[in-house]
Amino acid sequence: MNVAQVPRERDAYRAFVAEVAGSCDPRVILNRDPDHAPIVIARLFDHSQLDVAMLISTLDSEAYRTQEFVEAAIHFLQRDPAARIRIITEGAVPARHSLLEAARVAGIEDRIKISQLPASLRTSLAFNFIVGDGRHFRYEPSPNEAAFVLFGDEERGGQLKSIFDAVEKQLQPGAVVRVLEPT
Repeated sequence: MNVAQVPRERDAYRAFVAEVAGSCDPRVILNRDPDHAPIVIARLFDHSQLDVAMLISTLDSEAYRTQEFVEAAIHFLQRDPAARIRIITEGAVPARHSLLEAARVAGIEDRIKISQLPASLRTSLAFNFIVGDGRHFRYEPSPNEAAFVLFGDEERGGQLKSIFDAVEKQLQPGAVVRVLEPT
């Protein structure tokens, strides 16, 4: 796996991520700085067509409240009437959230599905990720480690999408599915 040299300055980082994402460059982008997370996540929305799945600790994180995140998510949903965002969060779903309010205003709130992860599954999932169309993803092994990002990686992105789908299936009453660790 080829790890990219990542610029630290915000505008340079934004340009770098756009370049790598636009070419589906196989380099891994390390995402250490919390201020850079919304930049990467916005590009994931930009390069996804129909499905963005998020398995995250909390939707209340600063990264998910930024204007850049909200605008990218809304634009993603508006590009195609079949597009959807599926979110599974460990924390409580906030009653008021900038993404949900923007989706209500745009009349597309029905295409965002948010579920809370039951306590019984929280200990088995020590990682967070966002995956777009099973091809583009941001994977965070733990809160203390840098996240890494890849665009156009169908193998690993497909694995993460399968994990998300398995967890989502467990949220349905009566379902029993084993959760796999990403490789």
